[in-house]
Amino acid sequence: MNAMPGIFWYWNADPTLNGIRRQLTQIRAAGFRSVYLHPMPDNFRKSDFKSGMKMRYLGRKFFRLARTAVDECRRLGLRFMIYDEGGWPSGTANGELVKRRPEFGIHVLERRADGSIAPRNAGIDCGYPDLMNARATKLFLTLVHERYRRELGDEFGRTIGGIFTDEPRFFGELGSDAVPWSPCLPEHYRSRYGSDVEEIYPLLFRLPEVTAEAEAARRRYLEAYATLTAESYYGVISGWCRRHGLPFEGHMNNEDLHSLHAASLGDFLRCADRFDVPGVDAIWRQIHPESGNGNYAKLASSSAIRNHRKEALSESFNVYGNGVTGQTMYWAGNAQLVRGINRLLPMPFPYSDRREAKVGCATELSPRNPVWNALPALTAHWAWAGNYDTGAIEPEVWIFYRPEPFSDKAAASAFDAMLEALQEKLNDAFVFWRFAGVDDLAAATSKKLLIVPGEPMLPEQRRAIAGFAAAGNPVVRHPAEPLPDLAQYACICAGTERGIRVLPCRRSEGESLMIFNESTERKLLTFRPRAGECWRELAPPDPVHAELEPFRTSETKCELPLVPGELRILTTGKAVPPSPAGSAEAKPTHLNWIVRSVLRSRIGEHITCRREPHSPVPLPAPGDFTECEPDFSGVIELETEFNAAEPMPRYLEFDWVAASAELFVNGRSAGLRAFAPWIFRLPPLRSGRNRLKLVVSNPLGNEWRARYPEMKRTGQTNSYAERIAGFTPDETRIGVSPAAKLYL
Repeated sequence: MNAMPGIFWYWNADPTLNGIRRQLTQIRAAGFRSVYLHPMPDNFRKSDFKSGMKMRYLGRKFFRLARTAVDECRRLGLRFMIYDEGGWPSGTANGELVKRRPEFGIHVLERRADGSIAPRNAGIDCGYPDLMNARATKLFLTLVHERYRRELGDEFGRTIGGIFTDEPRFFGELGSDAVPWSPCLPEHYRSRYGSDVEEIYPLLFRLPEVTAEAEAARRRYLEAYATLTAESYYGVISGWCRRHGLPFEGHMNNEDLHSLHAASLGDFLRCADRFDVPGVDAIWRQIHPESGNGNYAKLASSSAIRNHRKEALSESFNVYGNGVTGQTMYWAGNAQLVRGINRLLPMPFPYSDRREAKVGCATELSPRNPVWNALPALTAHWAWAGNYDTGAIEPEVWIFYRPEPFSDKAAASAFDAMLEALQEKLNDAFVFWRFAGVDDLAAATSKKLLIVPGEPMLPEQRRAIAGFAAAGNPVVRHPAEPLPDLAQYACICAGTERGIRVLPCRRSEGESLMIFNESTERKLLTFRPRAGECWRELAPPDPVHAELEPFRTSETKCELPLVPGELRILTTGKAVPPSPAGSAEAKPTHLNWIVRSVLRSRIGEHITCRREPHSPVPLPAPGDFTECEPDFSGVIELETEFNAAEPMPRYLEFDWVAASAELFVNGRSAGLRAFAPWIFRLPPLRSGRNRLKLVVSNPLGNEWRARYPEMKRTGQTNSYAERIAGFTPDETRIGVSPAAKLYL
C-alpha cells in the first residue's frame, strides 16, 4: 500500500470511539492514503496551545483509543503512522525523559560575564534532550517506541507503516555566548582529532575579530557535534526502527536557511542518511507563490538519491492560515514535487475545535473548513504526480554541501542569497542537480560537475575536493570562478526559461519529465527532442486541460502549454496524436448566475458550516458573492440555464473560480476543480435548455479575519495566530466569473 499522500491528525482532545471512526472515514473519503497520529497533550506549550489531550500521553486510555484507530485504518485501507512525540520537538517523551534523568537534558557551553567558560544543563528548564548522548536516545526509545511496540507491535509493518520524528534541536550557536555542547562531546572530539576540545573553547564564542585559527576551530567543533548527533540520535532511532520492521522518517529543524543548519541541526545530509524517508517541512508559507519556491526541499531529495531511497517527504501547510486555498496548496505541492518530494503530508486535521482548541496553529484542514471540499482533487493529483522513485536518477551536477558556522548575520545572509541565486540559475537552465557531501566525492562512479559555494576550510574537505578534481571531474568555486556553459548539463534542449522547472524522474511508465510553471504567467515550453527521444504526455487524474491544450511533438520540436501553477508530466514512449479537442473552437459566452442556497461557516464555541435561509438573488455582476456579504466563508450553490444546439459544446471554461467548485449539468456531476485551469468536460447535453449548478466553496479565512479581533480580546490567540494575521489573504472572493468559453 502506498502511503502517499498523508495527513497529520492532531489529538488535541480526548477522542471518542465514534469520533475516531467518523474522522478517519472523512480522511479516507478526501483521498488520503495514510494518517499520522499526532498526540497533543494538555501540558504541551501552554503559551500557544491552551487546551489539549487530557488523558495521559501513552497511558492505557490513549493506547485503547489508538488501537481503535489502527483497526479502523485497517478497515478503511489507510496506513497508520506513529508520530514519536507529544507535541514537538521530538526526543522529550513529553518532558518525561529529562524528569527521569535530568543529566540527559540538552546542554550548552557558556561564557559567563567574568570570562569563565562552563557547561550548563538547559534541559532542566525546557525538557529538551541531549541529542549527542546515545543513552538519552535509548531512554527516549524505552519511554515511547517500546510502549508502542508493546501495545501495537502486532501491526508493525502491516497497518502501521512507520515512525516519524520531528524537529529535534540544539541550543546555542557558534560565535555567540552559548554554544551546543554535551558531556559526550569531549571524548568524541578527542577520538576524532586526537586533541582535547577544551583547548579551543575560547575560540568558539563571540570575539572582537574572528581569526583564521578561530574559523578553523569552529568548523572542527561543528563537525564533531554534527557527526555525534547523527550517530547518537538519528542513528540509534534508525537502528531500532529497522530491527522492528518500521521505516524511519521525519525532518529536522530550520532546513530552509542554510545559514541556520550549524545551530539548528548540525549536518543535514549526515543526519538524513539515517532516514528511510528523509524530509523537510513547509510551514509559515516558506513555500508560497508570494514568499518562496522551496529550493531547500532538494536537501531531502538529495539525501534520497545518495542513499537510493524511493521517497522524500514534506510536512506541509501548517501555519499557512485558515484562508489557504486549493490553488495555493496545488502550487506549493507542485513546487515540492518538481524538487523531488513525492510524499506530501498536509497538516493539521485537529480532532477538536472546541473553544481554545480551534486556535492551535490557526490552520484547520478538516471538514470544518470549506477548503476541505477541494481536497479530493488535490490528493488525486499528489498521488498521481508523486508516483515516482525519488532516488533512482543521479544528476550530473552537484552543489557541495557543508554546514557553516558564520561569524556574523551579514555573512550568513550573503551566503544564503548567493546559494539561492546559484540554485535558481541552474533551475532556469533546466539543470538537474543535487547537494553532495564530502563523502559523496570519494564514492562518485561517473563524471560530475561539482560547484563549491564559498571556500571550504576543513582540511578533509579540501583534500576530498582536490582528489575529486584530480580524478577528472570539473570543479567550480562559486562565485569566484564562472560557471561553465550549462546547456551541456540541461535535461532538455530549451535554452533558459525563468519560471519553468523540470525534474527528470523514473516512473512505472518509464523515464519521465515533470514540468511545472511556477510563474504567474501562462507559458509555452518549447524544446527540441534529442536523438532517439520520443515523448508523450501522461494523462493526469483530470485530463481536461491535456485534452483541450495537448502536448504537441514532432522530430524537431515539442510544445507544452502551461497555465500559472500547472504541473504536467511527459514520459517516454510512442507519441500519441493530439486529442481532437485540441482544435476545438472556443465560443465566448456570458452566464447569469442565481444564488440558490448558502451554507455559511461561523466561528463561535465551535466552527460550524450550516445552511442559512436565503432567498434566491442574482450573483453580483463581477461574480463575487462577498459584494453581498463581505466576510463570507462557506459554500454557495449557483444555478443558471443555457441553450445548446448542434454542434454541441464539449467543454466549459471559466476565467476564474474562487476558490473551488463542483459543476453539475442537468443533475450530473461534471467534476470538481480545486485549481486552474477552470475547465469542465460537459456530459452529453440536451438540445435546447440545459441547467447548470455550480457548488462553490471558499476557505475559512474571511470568517477567521472577521472574528479574530474578538477572539484576541478574549484570549483566544497565540503566536501562530498573530503571525498569520499579517499574511496577505490567498483569496477573499467566493464566486465565478460570468465570462466563460464553450468549446465546440
